[in-house]
Amino acid sequence: MRKQAVTTLMLTLGMGLCLAAQAPPANAVDITASAPSAQIAAPPAVLRIYIDTLAGSDASAVQALLTQALFESKKVVITENQSNASLVLKGQVRRQLPAAPKPARRTAARRSSRSAAPAGTDLPANVTNLDSLDAASTLTSPMLLDANPTVDLSKYQYRLDLELVNPQGDLVWMSGQGDQAPSFAAAQTAVQTTVTPLLAALAAMTPAATSPH
Repeated sequence: MRKQAVTTLMLTLGMGLCLAAQAPPANAVDITASAPSAQIAAPPAVLRIYIDTLAGSDASAVQALLTQALFESKKVVITENQSNASLVLKGQVRRQLPAAPKPARRTAARRSSRSAAPAGTDLPANVTNLDSLDAASTLTSPMLLDANPTVDLSKYQYRLDLELVNPQGDLVWMSGQGDQAPSFAAAQTAVQTTVTPLLAALAAMTPAATSPH
């Protein structure tokens, strides 16, 4: 009985010594209480746009303007990886020649000069058309090869017919059609006319509605 009591006393003393060794000193400072907690804000949701190859005349040059306009807006991220895209922009570029200017009316001076011609005299039959002469001289002149040919977008007017779809193929946005379609305009104006309502539509979207499931 006495032996058992001694054993119990020794165990109690041993446990007390262990707890005393683990406990911090009385003058110890708890550094965890004063350490600032690291709070990292989650990055905002970003819409990643993949611009598919557009169809139509001069589409490559117009698509470059479109990509630049969306990139400079700072509203979306342009990605070259379609599998990483939140939305895909596709469609075509329509092109037409500018409307021909109306012919200018002959001035009174030109009419008076014609009426002042002597009676009985006619214009010679071999009068050369200056426009034809200019064209002929251009054809006969040596042609200079352009070492870095580029598309001259200033010769035409354009309109972008685009659609925005999510990865599941659902239509999210489309440019105006029919009576609501934008007018043909210079390339830069046509791009801006399309980008403005597109960005407005994207601003109203929530990431949950556009991100892949």
